[in-house]
Amino acid sequence: DTVKSSGGLRLFWKVGPALGGIDTQYKRGAFYPGVFQFGAELSSFGLPPNQEPLPMGVLTARARELKLFLALKPTTKLVQEYQAAAEKLFERFGVG
Repeated sequence: DTVKSSGGLRLFWKVGPALGGIDTQYKRGAFYPGVFQFGAELSSFGLPPNQEPLPMGVLTARARELKLFLALKPTTKLVQEYQAAAEKLFERFGVG
């Protein structure tokens, strides 16, 4: 359900509640290995060979009030990583 590690960051050092998860295996903000390849594969599941894949729908829990600052744009690293993974499989791929 997530593509990026929380790094196990907690409020008040190690005693407070976790902010977004408890995974300490990867550095905070690191993308999980294979997650973009997985998304690219899902976008073409069940389609006939050589048919253009469906656009990737990226869902986020980002607050609407912060949309101006946190919106996913073509230059966002998350979008660029999905684009790069898809380009390895397809000629055209969109993130919607």
